[in-house]
Amino acid sequence: MPRLTPSLAQSVATMRNDGTLALGATPTVGNLMVLVIAGWGVNMDRDSNHVGGQFRPTSGWSFVGIYKADDNNAVSCWLRRVRSGDAGSIALNGADNHSSVLYEFEDALTVYPIGGGPMSIDFTSNNFAVEVPKSPFGANDPVIGAFEHDTTPVWSFTAETGLVVDYASPASASNHTGGIVRLLSTHDRTLAGSLSGTPVSPVSGFFAVVGDFS
Repeated sequence: MPRLTPSLAQSVATMRNDGTLALGATPTVGNLMVLVIAGWGVNMDRDSNHVGGQFRPTSGWSFVGIYKADDNNAVSCWLRRVRSGDAGSIALNGADNHSSVLYEFEDALTVYPIGGGPMSIDFTSNNFAVEVPKSPFGANDPVIGAFEHDTTPVWSFTAETGLVVDYASPASASNHTGGIVRLLSTHDRTLAGSLSGTPVSPVSGFFAVVGDFS
């Protein structure tokens, strides 16, 4: 049975640090909300308001996966099938300068972790190139990539076909900067970019948005 290609149902919501992450419109019942966070790995494992480990951000969210460089640096992903009454928002707090993106996808069955972990080996000085895994379920499945490291230099990604940068932490004095991107089927699966300074315990994680059956 052929699979559909997941697509965004509306613009993504992004946030740096604490607050309420909210989509611009009420999500559609049956669609899939996907929450991706890059931040301090210790907090991702300790508290129900933080993503990671065994904890859920709120009731009704399912854990997809977490990738770590060490206990301080991690990226993780959660999903929720939209049900009647969902407002399309989530409050996050205390996660120490995390970067987060909330998506709503239509024609999506689930989200699957496909690879990630420490990425120091992918750097030459402050430039990186990483091979992005493909979805094992369908060639047209979009892949979400999340990046984080321990200090203040910020992420940038080389513009290319099939790459959408959904969020990159702005330059500031805050550490745990992050970047969250989408790679579409037209991307060549080699993702390049740089940090504005020396990488410290960088980590990446990739999550395939799996198409529903037609």
